[in-house]
Amino acid sequence: MSFANPWGLLALTALPVIAAIHLFHRRYPRLEVAGLHLWGVAQMTHTPGRRRERLPITASLILELLAALVLALALARPQIDSVNQSVHLVVVLDGSASMSARRLTAGGRVKTFRELVIEHLDRRLRDLPQGSVVTLIETGRRPTLLFGPQGRVTEAIGSLQEWDPQAVGHDVQPAWNLADQLSGETGQLLYLTDTLPDAERLNLPTGMEAVSMGEPQPNLAITAARWMMPAASDGSDGGGGTVHLRLLNLGRAPAIARLTATTPDGEGTRTVLERSLDLDAGAVLPFEDPAFPGVSREQVEAVLHQHFPLTAPSLRSFQWALLVFNEMDLFTQDLSPVIEEEQKRLRTFDELDERASRGVIEGFSAGEAALYAGFVKAHGSPGRFMDAPLPVQRDYLALWGQSNFTIKRQFYGGAKSIILAAAYSLPALWESIGYDGPLAGGG
Repeated sequence: MSFANPWGLLALTALPVIAAIHLFHRRYPRLEVAGLHLWGVAQMTHTPGRRRERLPITASLILELLAALVLALALARPQIDSVNQSVHLVVVLDGSASMSARRLTAGGRVKTFRELVIEHLDRRLRDLPQGSVVTLIETGRRPTLLFGPQGRVTEAIGSLQEWDPQAVGHDVQPAWNLADQLSGETGQLLYLTDTLPDAERLNLPTGMEAVSMGEPQPNLAITAARWMMPAASDGSDGGGGTVHLRLLNLGRAPAIARLTATTPDGEGTRTVLERSLDLDAGAVLPFEDPAFPGVSREQVEAVLHQHFPLTAPSLRSFQWALLVFNEMDLFTQDLSPVIEEEQKRLRTFDELDERASRGVIEGFSAGEAALYAGFVKAHGSPGRFMDAPLPVQRDYLALWGQSNFTIKRQFYGGAKSIILAAAYSLPALWESIGYDGPLAGGG
């Protein structure tokens, strides 16, 4: 227990004063006599030594002391500590599609990471002091407010019954920034996920606790596959073929990939391929594709000018985007066309006012800075896209696909479409990319 106004306890000094007054009245009682002339020759005598007087316990004394005590407590305003320690818990929930996967090593009934997160959150909410409030935010390309802000603790878990995390790869920094703004100076921050964030690539807000429901698991993927059947001299099936695979170890530890290929054989199946491969963490088994034919820059530019005249006035916005894209150090700049386009979209589709849209834009900008910081850490100081090595160009183009700003992602999608269209427009590439050609309407 504590007191909102401790100075009010000074009123307790009235208690000994009341007791002293009662004692004074007891030692010098008032006497009524018939006449003072009978006392003229009387003399006052004193008893030798001091005589201790006992304080009389009367109803009047008890009531006055109780009244003074109640008045002092009223002035001090006592309050229960649990109310005074109530908190605002802001929880960021990972909205990735991986949250719907099941943890392989979970005890008992195998549960999804989503279910494990809800159970963990339920335990945390039960431990909150009385009077606390909670806010729930889901990560995604744009942060989503699932519950709150500052909703009742008893209703938080119920609001997650329909929660279905299905987001693809995205930046969690905007959701963190929004949570940091909503928590203020006294709130508590909690991030629940299936994979702990990379502290070197992401800036965890000060005071945020990150809790992972996951455990390290082998994570191997076939990212590309093709079975190429060579033709015989007479044009028929040659009877054999080559399987081309690209394997990727997405885990944090070395793993063994066991490949098995089967084919129907009567009523059963027959194993045609069985092989084990050791892959280090992050290692990639290259795609065993035939030698890619040489294509000159002039050939690609000729195809682009023929099918996609970028100098046309109708593509002025794409021309501007190309100029910005080429200067890699402009990625984190708050360019007015990008900001204006995003604010227009937020007002039109998300129905946000100017203040709310400005807050979202600030979160997007912080996410851009985090993405670019990881890029610079991997490749060094930026320069021009045209002068950069191929690995740098690939990673920089991927940044635009991961951007929070719609116009940047649209440029990324448009650039990929143009690249694919150019590849399908070059007959020299058709065999390597498995395309029979020609383009529809191309003659």
